[in-house]
Amino acid sequence: MNVGDLIYCSDPEGNVVSGRVLQTKKNHCDEYLVINSQIRVTPSHRFFARQKPSGFVTAASTTGDWLEAGALSSQHELRILDGDWVPISSIEVIPGARRVYNFEVSPWANYFAHGLLVHNDKPDIQG
Repeated sequence: MNVGDLIYCSDPEGNVVSGRVLQTKKNHCDEYLVINSQIRVTPSHRFFARQKPSGFVTAASTTGDWLEAGALSSQHELRILDGDWVPISSIEVIPGARRVYNFEVSPWANYFAHGLLVHNDKPDIQG
């Protein structure tokens, strides 16, 4: 990703909209997670997730919330680009210091990474 690139993100109503990369960031972490053998993230990176529904799905059970990757389990599902949900099938912890990369997106501080809706802002910020 480069500053100025267009990227898919989600507005507060859940619509997929375009966003623009405002800045890129480098950091370090002591470990990272590999979720569904697909995406590598720090434990504090947040995903739009929900508990797996059991039985009949109601409108209330289709909504999600921003959860840190380190709090996710196989009991959760993640929001994907088409608005559907994908179950978490695996989470692998990879120890060791690493350089990690992130970027800031406008107008919403979220984006779809590998088709999954993720958030890159502080937990007390909405968007």
